[in-house]
Amino acid sequence: MLMLMLIFPIMVSALWLLFSSKQAKTMLWFFALVMAIIITLIPYLIGFAGAYDRFPNLTFLPVSFTLFFGPLLYIYTYALTQSRPLAWRPWLLLPGCLYWFYQAWAFLAFDSVELKWKFVREFHNPYMLPIETSLSLLFALGAMILSWRLYQQYHNWLPKVRADDRDIDPVWLKRFMILMLVAGIVWLLEVLLGHLFELNYHQRFGFIIVSLLFVFFSVIEALTKSHLVYPKNSGKEDEVVEANTDKIDWLSKAIELEEKVKSEGWFLDPKLSLADLAKKMGTNRSYLSRIINDGLQRNFSDFINGMRVEYSKTLLAQESENILNIALQAGFGSKSSFNRVFLGTVGQTPSQYAKQENPKT
Repeated sequence: MLMLMLIFPIMVSALWLLFSSKQAKTMLWFFALVMAIIITLIPYLIGFAGAYDRFPNLTFLPVSFTLFFGPLLYIYTYALTQSRPLAWRPWLLLPGCLYWFYQAWAFLAFDSVELKWKFVREFHNPYMLPIETSLSLLFALGAMILSWRLYQQYHNWLPKVRADDRDIDPVWLKRFMILMLVAGIVWLLEVLLGHLFELNYHQRFGFIIVSLLFVFFSVIEALTKSHLVYPKNSGKEDEVVEANTDKIDWLSKAIELEEKVKSEGWFLDPKLSLADLAKKMGTNRSYLSRIINDGLQRNFSDFINGMRVEYSKTLLAQESENILNIALQAGFGSKSSFNRVFLGTVGQTPSQYAKQENPKT
């Protein structure tokens, strides 16, 4: 019953994510990962229900999807953060597919339970099971490393192209990977102890519940961020349209850019991106990025948010409006984002700054 109480909300939440997310194609990989975990737990669920005692032919039910865990995590992380095609990456699912066909064959090939159990004892357990477990762990570890690198690259790329980078940074993805890592460690302990001490379903119950709890919290974490649309990292910059860039005075270009952005009020657009500004300036992202980076020694996020903070300081000094209204007028997407950027830039919260500038209010 406790397993069902966890599995049901996990499945409902995963379905809600699939149909409510603004990036449904990407979320399909996350949904597949969650379902692979749930399906793999079916033998434990029906074992606790006594189904194997009543229907012994269910032995070798083809529901072990552990070889899919690592590849699906990596493909999902890649699809979430990159704009490039998946290319060869879906082929990482091939070992899981082959193992599923092997399970299906073993499930259907034997006429009696005795023959099936003989096959399990003499071939599956001593040969195939160690191979499956080893490959699953290898794939999971490799996926964790590759996914972590993808996230770090994405985290470093965001402030170069977006001023709202802190708001759309998928930090939850990092926490999700940590939770999945812990769940994987619990699963590994369950497998090792199960083989060493021949634990039955009831003795493995605690390990299963702990793993499910980690999966549950991971899905809820993803659900809270389902409304966001994440920009995709193309992995390459546009070609620079200017020739002889080594002779360009990047500082003077940056000063001209800053004056233009201020005079046009472009920095007040909360959704302004590097690509948007490049279009407004009639240039490309690579050239514009060099102006900001080489001319001001800053990234795009610091460049735009710096102007927003300066503009908000004039509002805080002159007006008695609440902090949220000032944040929105200055181009910030939320009060929390405004507070965080203002504090990091000025060393005071907006409220503290306002009291300092207007001590009588």
